[in-house]
Amino acid sequence: MSSDLRRLYLVLRQIPPALVIVKLWSSILACAMVDRLPGVRHHVYNYCEDLDPTDHAEYIRFGRVKQNLIGWIFNHREHISANTQTVADSMMVVYRLRTRPAIIPSTVDIGKTNALVASEAVDFGPGEHIVSVSSLIRRKGLDVTRDALLSIDRPLHWHIVGEGPLRAELDAFHDPRGLLTITAHGGHSNPYPYMAAADLLVHRDRKSTRLNSSH
Repeated sequence: MSSDLRRLYLVLRQIPPALVIVKLWSSILACAMVDRLPGVRHHVYNYCEDLDPTDHAEYIRFGRVKQNLIGWIFNHREHISANTQTVADSMMVVYRLRTRPAIIPSTVDIGKTNALVASEAVDFGPGEHIVSVSSLIRRKGLDVTRDALLSIDRPLHWHIVGEGPLRAELDAFHDPRGLLTITAHGGHSNPYPYMAAADLLVHRDRKSTRLNSSH
């Protein structure tokens, strides 16, 4: 057993019976390697997805191998959940699940969110600023949003917070009219200051679009 797995096992062994919620592929793979060992079976393990996994394997190293392993784990554990119906639908397809995941909506701590906003000041300067927090992948419909913004006949600055294979394409974008500017800020563990500084938030995929005024 590796040192990281040993530490995880020792932590689980020392704490009293608990509901252990496991997210993210790396955590799911690690926890599934120890959750059935003697001394840690007194916990209830809930393995969950809070992001649509449809495209994960395309831009994660050894993605297909990891996806197959995650699918095997989900099919061999009792408690599997998703945060939305859409994520549950995708899990059924991607992981070829025999049983539909339970839906457990995510909750937001407003106080902590406001503290995160205040922890990092973001000033975009003058102009109209639009912010999207999104994985930079085709399914998120970034090209549809871009084309919609290009149809607006006034200067706009679109800020995208996230990582993915479309980063180079976004960095290379140039509007010959000089009206639309796109800045890809990369992935940030705390995107809230960018959202708070926006005049408009745009969150979409290819199935739906949601526009929210920030001010």
